[in-house]
Amino acid sequence: MGNTLFQIRFKPNKPQAQEPQAIVARSGWSDGFDVALKPDGYIKVTRNGNTHAYGDKNANLVPITVLESDSPVAFDAWNILKVTCDTQTLSIEINGKPAGQCPIPPARSYGNCIWFIGAADKHANFNGLVDWLKLDGLP
Repeated sequence: MGNTLFQIRFKPNKPQAQEPQAIVARSGWSDGFDVALKPDGYIKVTRNGNTHAYGDKNANLVPITVLESDSPVAFDAWNILKVTCDTQTLSIEINGKPAGQCPIPPARSYGNCIWFIGAADKHANFNGLVDWLKLDGLP
């Protein structure tokens, strides 16, 4: 995930399915991540890690990191979601209020990775409206 600031103003429709909806995802092997909207309105951020890729106990392993918000976004209403990673801490804000934070172990960051907006391999497509989206690398 590297140094990342992701913000979106969005209005999610009440989900019809009981699977998470992809908001944004980025490839990047052990440093790839996805941000998903769960059916109950909570946000789930996953940094992929690479512990699933190796059987070698001597390999430089990066554990999978999962952070879930401690408050939900509102369906059928405008929300601002902010996800920040400074390579040490992963945090979520919903509508300007802190909604979760956890430490994140270091991982090699890969350049020129592919961003997916509203879709990801492991989730349903996003269903709703997007007013604006901002992606930045933190200094």
